[in-house]
Amino acid sequence: MNFKRLSLAVLVATTMTVAAQADPIKTRISGQLTDLGDSLLYNLIDMNLDNPRSIGKFASPEGKFDFTLDVEHPATFVIMDLALMVEGDVSKMKYATITIIPGEDITFSGSFDDYKIGGAEIYAQMNVHQEKMNEIFKGVTRNNYDSLRRNCAAYAFEYIKAHPSEEAAMVLVGGLGLDDLKQAVSLFTPEVRDGRMAGYWKPLLEQMEAQAKRDEAAKKVQAGMEAIDFELPDINGKPLKLSSLRGKYVVLDFWGSWCSWCIKGIPDMKASYEKHAGKFEILGIDCNDTEEKWKAAVEKHEIPWLHVRQSKETQNVATDYGISGYPTKIVVDPEGKIAKVIVGEDPEFYTYLDQLFGE
Repeated sequence: MNFKRLSLAVLVATTMTVAAQADPIKTRISGQLTDLGDSLLYNLIDMNLDNPRSIGKFASPEGKFDFTLDVEHPATFVIMDLALMVEGDVSKMKYATITIIPGEDITFSGSFDDYKIGGAEIYAQMNVHQEKMNEIFKGVTRNNYDSLRRNCAAYAFEYIKAHPSEEAAMVLVGGLGLDDLKQAVSLFTPEVRDGRMAGYWKPLLEQMEAQAKRDEAAKKVQAGMEAIDFELPDINGKPLKLSSLRGKYVVLDFWGSWCSWCIKGIPDMKASYEKHAGKFEILGIDCNDTEEKWKAAVEKHEIPWLHVRQSKETQNVATDYGISGYPTKIVVDPEGKIAKVIVGEDPEFYTYLDQLFGE
């Protein structure tokens, strides 16, 4: 866990959430970070949307940047330095993050290690809360994290009770657990709770509730247990049922075009699929993609196995299987029982298949 700087913004999530649609509003992002290189990468994560991630690049000479984005709901906004992006080594990444509000222009100043946010008044208020959280979590370790998080919750409740009509205070619920979040939200005035900040706390609540369901479901996704059956549309729009593949080994591959490690693993997956041709099937289950991005990824990477897609209109198979990380591969035996669960792009998966098929 990276404790260097804790953000009040919602962490990148793995679930799909749905909220009322809103018209995009032009929102200006500008500023200068002294340790930002000449190429900026941004990530806008709106968990109200079926496909929550919007990624883009902008030039940032001398660490300066100034651009405009369409923002529909309060969303997590992250700036990263492309020059410092080291795939697989999160500790070397530098980033600045904040909850961005539609139509409220925002400025950044300082450095990745010590940045200030300004522009609209709501960001100045958020900045106060961010500094308080930094103070609470100063010197955090794995051993004292739970204790400091309780201190964070205590501060959040105390502040919200005293300022129930402050929109910026809603970001404080992002550091709370499920039950505390529900209680804290109830303390706000209806104008704040049901206004534009509903686009912040409602998907967060849905995310936490889904995580609770995944945690419970994960207890039933163990070797030797019956694989949960499901039916989803394939890449041609025809229904495909897991139980229709009974009689052979099936690998359920939970992935997304947005997942760099999922994409990185495709060549090894293809090699293993060819090596053990006819001995097992792969069923790719797309998660958190638009239909267009899903189909484009399958075509671009020439992925030869079966594919289905889940969406807000379908069964949420990722939740049913307790999926909390991507990619996750679940091997189902010919009798429909779970044989192996592997989270992440792990060489163990390919070793397992070699041993399973005697090669």
